[in-house]
Amino acid sequence: HYFENIFINGYIGVDIFFVISGFVISKSLNEKFQKNSFRLFILNFFYKRIKRILPVLVTVVLTSSFLFYFLNPRPAQDIFATGGFGILGLSNFFLFFRDADYFFINSQINIFSHLWSLSIEEQYYLIYPFLIYFLLKNFSHFKVLILSLITIVFIIISHINNFSNIANFYLIHFRAYELLVGCVVFFIKREFFQTKKIIYFIIFFLSIVSIFYLTFHGFSNYKTNQLLSVFSAAIFLFYFDKYKINFFTLFLRNKLLIFIGSISYSLYLWHWPIYVLTTHLLGRNIYILIISIIFSLTVSVISYMYVEKYFM
Repeated sequence: HYFENIFINGYIGVDIFFVISGFVISKSLNEKFQKNSFRLFILNFFYKRIKRILPVLVTVVLTSSFLFYFLNPRPAQDIFATGGFGILGLSNFFLFFRDADYFFINSQINIFSHLWSLSIEEQYYLIYPFLIYFLLKNFSHFKVLILSLITIVFIIISHINNFSNIANFYLIHFRAYELLVGCVVFFIKREFFQTKKIIYFIIFFLSIVSIFYLTFHGFSNYKTNQLLSVFSAAIFLFYFDKYKINFFTLFLRNKLLIFIGSISYSLYLWHWPIYVLTTHLLGRNIYILIISIIFSLTVSVISYMYVEKYFM
């Protein structure tokens, strides 16, 4: 967001995140299934998700709305509505019905436009626990096959060209396959894990290609980059073994990366309102961007320590 001219395909970070989310949530739900009845399984999951998501989200939306109201004289009904729908997990639908292209300037003055991805996550949380409980309870031996078939259906839906780019970007049925790929990888890995070191170099190569090479050589097709990034992330998750000592495990154990990972939810929520407010008040140059980054990190650490950790 801050350096879009350098990270031209930076948007694929969201696609990679959805794959990781599908993987991690499947792991969590699988563990809960072994221990709990259906009622406890569902209630425990929703209780933890609400504690994890809502307190800091409400804090960010209310604080940012207050600041925007006093610092920006322009009408802002759509902006406040985006924040409200973001709390309800519906901002992606609101932005879609508003025909708000995420990459156009009108969306870039909306301090809550980034909440579309969190809304997709929340919609996934509402549906997936029921699906996975049903599969684990009744089709345990066929769960990978059924999930794979569902994933293929959503990949086909996502790549049909009869829909607008805005629909493809915002709506969950065009993003569902990314989450489902992570789900499938978890269950395959759980049953068929094996390690081949050469695969890390293939993943690294595919990631570099999907981020930089395609754009610079005229292959800037969004869906091509999306598929490359999604399946690169899936392969990495499948072969990655945190107990083996190699470059990747040592790199990911780096304390700075772990720290950024810890504050990443707060950083995700805060960085965009801060960017919009500072650039519109002070202009946009490298010094303003650096100040915005430092301020975003500082506010995110405070938010993590005194809001997130308190409720968790």
